[in-house]
Amino acid sequence: MQITITGKLGSGKSTICRLLSQRFGFEVFSTGDLHRSLAKKMGLDTIALNRLMGTDRRYDRMIDDEVVSISRTRPNDRIIFDSRLAWHFVEKSFKIFTTIDPMVAAKRVLASPRGEEEIYTDEEDVLHKLKLRFNLEKNRFKEIYGVDYLDYSNFNLILDTTWFDPDSIIDILLENYANFTTDSQPFCSKIIISPKSLYPTAPLTDSSSPAPGDFFSSKPLKVVCRDCYHYVVEDDGSLGLALSANLPYVHAVLAPAACPPTFASRLGKELIAQAEAKGCFSYASLPDIY
Repeated sequence: MQITITGKLGSGKSTICRLLSQRFGFEVFSTGDLHRSLAKKMGLDTIALNRLMGTDRRYDRMIDDEVVSISRTRPNDRIIFDSRLAWHFVEKSFKIFTTIDPMVAAKRVLASPRGEEEIYTDEEDVLHKLKLRFNLEKNRFKEIYGVDYLDYSNFNLILDTTWFDPDSIIDILLENYANFTTDSQPFCSKIIISPKSLYPTAPLTDSSSPAPGDFFSSKPLKVVCRDCYHYVVEDDGSLGLALSANLPYVHAVLAPAACPPTFASRLGKELIAQAEAKGCFSYASLPDIY
């Protein structure tokens, strides 16, 4: 079965695709490469190209038609589509969304030059341009297709790559891909995320949850995602356990849309300090809301 992967800029999609290709023979189709090649031919940077694509639909249609053609004519081939919207156009695929802490994304992008069409001066410049490009793409896709590619409900697996090395990411991905393609039971969409990427909204308590060895079969944490950050809104002590046990990741699900109206008022730097002390770590970055 084909795989479609999209996600936040700098979250490691290209690395994932390269490793799947090298180790398991997946063929990679990257619309990002097409965008960069097109921008280079036109003498534009990627932000300027995104602005142009917001007014001239032929470039999006050209890429979309190619994705649809490949997916329909080669449905049984091992192809991974690295594309913002392939999940929307490929009829049958394992749909992956990768997310990442924005500061870690900026550092990764700055350390991996992508040619004259993507030039950055420092981390703050990367953050600014990634956010600008992100908003341009998000608005364009909503206007043209009526879809939100940041809506987790569109995907089978949401994977936060902030704290993972590439090999661990591939192991997690392949395990879930195998379950999706071979399990007779319906595959339940899941968020896999390091507890070090989860932000508390209440003081951490002693857990009555299972021992760490049984943790992954327990009830997933309920989270909300706002501006690239994930907040735990219902916690029976599992976050504290996961941090104390130095678990590599936990399973999470999105909380109902109508999360408590007092959500923002519950936050404070003392919660951050408590979580960091529990896990003996420092968050990659802190949301402005704290």
